[in-house]
Amino acid sequence: AASKIRRSTHDIILKFPLLASRSFPWLIGAMDGAVEVTSDASAEYFAVLKKLVQPQPKSSGKVANNHDDPSTMSSSPAEDIRVSSTHLRDLGTAVCKKLASCPRPTNDGALIDFSTGVLCGCLKLLRALIENGGGRALEPGTILLATELHVARWSEQVGSSNQNILGMIKSSFDSSLSSADLTLIDLMGAIFDGFLSPGGSSSVVSI
Repeated sequence: AASKIRRSTHDIILKFPLLASRSFPWLIGAMDGAVEVTSDASAEYFAVLKKLVQPQPKSSGKVANNHDDPSTMSSSPAEDIRVSSTHLRDLGTAVCKKLASCPRPTNDGALIDFSTGVLCGCLKLLRALIENGGGRALEPGTILLATELHVARWSEQVGSSNQNILGMIKSSFDSSLSSADLTLIDLMGAIFDGFLSPGGSSSVVSI
Protein backbone atom coordinates (compact mmCIF):
# COMPACT_ATOMS: atom_id res chain seq x y z
CA ALA A 1 0.00 0.00 0.00
CA ALA A 2 2.79 2.43 0.90
CA SER A 3 4.65 1.77 -2.34
CA LYS A 4 1.46 2.35 -4.33
CA ILE A 5 0.98 5.71 -2.62
CA ARG A 6 4.55 6.71 -3.44
CA ARG A 7 4.14 5.72 -7.10
CA SER A 8 0.84 7.61 -7.35
CA THR A 9 2.38 10.72 -5.82
CA HIS A 10 5.29 10.45 -8.26
CA ASP A 11 2.92 10.34 -11.23
CA ILE A 12 0.67 13.15 -9.99
CA ILE A 13 3.58 15.55 -9.48
CA LEU A 14 4.88 14.91 -12.99
CA LYS A 15 1.45 15.13 -14.58
CA PHE A 16 0.75 18.70 -13.52
CA PRO A 17 3.51 21.27 -14.18
CA LEU A 18 1.98 23.78 -11.75
CA LEU A 19 2.00 21.20 -8.96
CA ALA A 20 5.56 20.25 -9.82
CA SER A 21 6.79 23.85 -9.66
CA ARG A 22 5.00 24.44 -6.34
CA SER A 23 6.24 21.21 -4.79
CA PHE A 24 9.88 21.55 -5.88
CA PRO A 25 10.96 23.68 -2.87
CA TRP A 26 9.24 21.18 -0.57
CA LEU A 27 11.05 18.29 -2.25
CA ILE A 28 14.36 20.08 -1.70
CA GLY A 29 13.53 20.61 1.97
CA ALA A 30 12.56 16.96 2.40
CA MET A 31 16.12 15.97 1.47
CA ASP A 32 17.38 17.40 4.75
CA GLY A 33 14.74 16.09 7.13
CA ALA A 34 12.29 13.54 5.78
CA VAL A 35 14.70 11.33 3.82
CA GLU A 36 16.74 9.13 6.16
CA VAL A 37 20.10 7.90 4.86
CA THR A 38 19.17 4.28 5.64
CA SER A 39 15.76 4.45 3.97
CA ASP A 40 14.86 1.72 1.51
CA ALA A 41 11.74 3.55 0.31
CA SER A 42 13.20 6.59 -1.40
CA ALA A 43 13.31 5.44 -5.03
CA GLU A 44 10.21 7.37 -6.11
CA TYR A 45 11.42 10.51 -4.36
CA PHE A 46 14.73 10.54 -6.22
CA ALA A 47 13.05 9.51 -9.48
CA VAL A 48 10.67 12.47 -9.48
CA LEU A 49 13.47 14.91 -8.65
CA LYS A 50 15.63 13.51 -11.43
CA LYS A 51 12.84 13.93 -13.97
CA LEU A 52 12.13 17.48 -12.85
CA VAL A 53 15.81 18.39 -13.07
CA GLN A 54 16.35 16.63 -16.36
CA PRO A 55 13.05 16.28 -18.23
CA GLN A 56 12.82 13.38 -20.64
CA PRO A 57 11.92 13.82 -24.31
CA LYS A 58 8.25 13.69 -25.10
CA SER A 59 6.99 10.16 -25.38
CA SER A 60 3.89 8.51 -26.74
CA GLY A 61 2.21 9.01 -23.39
CA LYS A 62 2.15 5.33 -22.51
CA VAL A 63 2.74 4.62 -18.85
CA ALA A 64 5.39 2.06 -18.06
CA ASN A 65 4.34 -0.47 -15.48
CA ASN A 66 7.74 -1.18 -14.00
CA HIS A 67 7.37 -1.16 -10.24
CA ASP A 68 10.96 -2.20 -9.64
CA ASP A 69 12.51 0.86 -11.25
CA PRO A 70 10.69 4.13 -10.63
CA SER A 71 13.07 5.94 -12.97
CA THR A 72 11.30 4.19 -15.86
CA MET A 73 7.86 5.27 -14.70
CA SER A 74 6.24 7.36 -17.22
CA SER A 75 5.42 10.61 -17.25
CA SER A 76 3.69 13.16 -18.51
CA PRO A 77 4.23 16.79 -19.14
CA ALA A 78 7.51 16.69 -17.24
CA GLU A 79 9.13 18.13 -20.37
CA ASP A 80 7.08 21.31 -19.84
CA ILE A 81 8.62 21.96 -16.42
CA ARG A 82 11.61 24.28 -16.16
CA VAL A 83 13.55 24.44 -12.90
CA SER A 84 15.20 27.77 -12.08
CA SER A 85 18.95 28.08 -11.61
CA THR A 86 18.32 29.08 -7.99
CA HIS A 87 16.38 25.88 -7.32
CA LEU A 88 19.06 23.82 -9.07
CA ARG A 89 21.66 25.39 -6.80
CA ASP A 90 19.55 24.80 -3.69
CA LEU A 91 18.99 21.19 -4.69
CA GLY A 92 22.69 20.68 -5.41
CA THR A 93 23.54 21.90 -1.92
CA ALA A 94 20.88 19.70 -0.33
CA VAL A 95 22.08 16.61 -2.23
CA CYS A 96 25.72 17.19 -1.25
CA LYS A 97 24.69 17.69 2.37
CA LYS A 98 22.75 14.42 2.34
CA LEU A 99 25.61 12.63 0.61
CA ALA A 100 28.00 13.84 3.30
CA SER A 101 25.80 12.22 5.96
CA CYS A 102 25.74 8.80 4.28
CA PRO A 103 27.79 6.09 6.06
CA ARG A 104 31.10 5.27 4.43
CA PRO A 105 33.19 2.07 4.45
CA THR A 106 36.15 2.21 6.81
CA ASN A 107 38.29 -0.44 5.11
CA ASP A 108 38.42 -2.69 2.07
CA GLY A 109 36.63 -5.54 3.82
CA ALA A 110 33.86 -3.48 5.40
CA LEU A 111 30.42 -4.96 4.96
CA ILE A 112 27.62 -2.56 4.05
CA ASP A 113 24.66 -3.58 6.19
CA PHE A 114 22.39 -0.66 5.38
CA SER A 115 20.30 0.28 2.38
CA THR A 116 22.26 2.14 -0.28
CA GLY A 117 19.13 3.53 -1.93
CA VAL A 118 19.72 7.08 -0.70
CA LEU A 119 23.41 7.00 -1.58
CA CYS A 120 22.65 5.76 -5.11
CA GLY A 121 19.77 8.22 -5.44
CA CYS A 122 22.06 11.12 -4.51
CA LEU A 123 24.69 10.05 -7.05
CA LYS A 124 22.11 9.74 -9.84
CA LEU A 125 20.70 13.14 -8.95
CA LEU A 126 24.18 14.67 -8.99
CA ARG A 127 24.65 13.39 -12.52
CA ALA A 128 21.36 14.97 -13.59
CA LEU A 129 22.39 18.25 -11.97
CA ILE A 130 25.76 18.19 -13.72
CA GLU A 131 24.13 17.57 -17.09
CA ASN A 132 21.50 20.27 -16.62
CA GLY A 133 23.13 22.88 -14.36
CA GLY A 134 26.85 22.23 -14.62
CA GLY A 135 29.37 23.17 -11.97
CA ARG A 136 27.62 26.43 -11.09
CA ALA A 137 24.68 24.54 -9.62
CA LEU A 138 27.00 22.49 -7.43
CA GLU A 139 29.58 24.99 -6.24
CA PRO A 140 28.25 25.60 -2.68
CA GLY A 141 27.37 21.93 -2.23
CA THR A 142 30.78 20.74 -3.37
CA ILE A 143 32.56 23.00 -0.88
CA LEU A 144 30.30 21.67 1.87
CA LEU A 145 30.84 18.04 0.80
CA ALA A 146 34.63 18.30 0.72
CA THR A 147 34.64 20.02 4.10
CA GLU A 148 32.33 17.51 5.77
CA LEU A 149 34.23 14.52 4.37
CA HIS A 150 37.61 16.06 5.28
CA VAL A 151 39.08 15.39 1.86
CA ALA A 152 41.53 17.40 -0.21
CA ARG A 153 40.24 19.58 -3.01
CA TRP A 154 41.54 18.07 -6.22
CA SER A 155 41.40 21.45 -7.99
CA GLU A 156 44.29 22.62 -5.83
CA GLN A 157 46.45 20.06 -7.64
CA VAL A 158 45.53 21.41 -11.06
CA GLY A 159 48.50 23.13 -12.63
CA SER A 160 50.75 22.27 -9.71
CA SER A 161 54.26 20.91 -10.04
CA ASN A 162 53.10 17.45 -8.94
CA GLN A 163 53.80 14.85 -11.58
CA ASN A 164 50.36 13.29 -11.57
CA ILE A 165 47.37 13.40 -13.86
CA LEU A 166 45.78 16.30 -11.97
CA GLY A 167 48.94 18.32 -12.30
CA MET A 168 48.72 18.01 -16.09
CA ILE A 169 45.06 18.93 -16.50
CA LYS A 170 45.62 22.67 -16.67
CA SER A 171 48.13 22.47 -19.51
CA SER A 172 45.95 19.96 -21.33
CA PHE A 173 43.11 22.49 -21.43
CA ASP A 174 45.34 25.46 -22.25
CA SER A 175 44.73 27.03 -18.83
CA SER A 176 41.06 27.57 -19.70
CA LEU A 177 39.43 25.78 -16.77
CA SER A 178 36.58 27.84 -15.37
CA SER A 179 35.41 27.95 -11.76
CA ALA A 180 32.57 25.61 -12.79
CA ASP A 181 35.11 23.13 -14.19
CA LEU A 182 37.13 23.27 -10.98
CA THR A 183 33.96 22.66 -8.97
CA LEU A 184 33.32 19.46 -10.92
CA ILE A 185 36.91 18.34 -10.36
CA ASP A 186 36.47 18.89 -6.62
CA LEU A 187 33.15 17.04 -6.66
CA MET A 188 34.70 14.05 -8.41
CA GLY A 189 37.52 14.07 -5.89
CA ALA A 190 35.20 14.30 -2.89
CA ILE A 191 33.14 11.34 -4.09
CA PHE A 192 36.21 9.29 -4.99
CA ASP A 193 38.11 9.97 -1.77
CA GLY A 194 35.02 9.97 0.42
CA PHE A 195 33.33 6.80 -0.78
CA LEU A 196 35.76 4.83 -2.94
CA SER A 197 38.90 5.21 -0.82
CA PRO A 198 38.45 3.15 2.38
CA GLY A 199 39.13 5.08 5.55
CA GLY A 200 38.88 8.40 3.73
CA SER A 201 42.51 8.31 2.58
CA SER A 202 43.13 10.66 -0.30
CA SER A 203 43.99 9.08 -3.63
CA VAL A 204 45.16 12.34 -5.18
CA VAL A 205 48.85 11.52 -4.69
CA SER A 206 48.66 8.16 -6.41
CA ILE A 207 46.68 9.64 -9.27
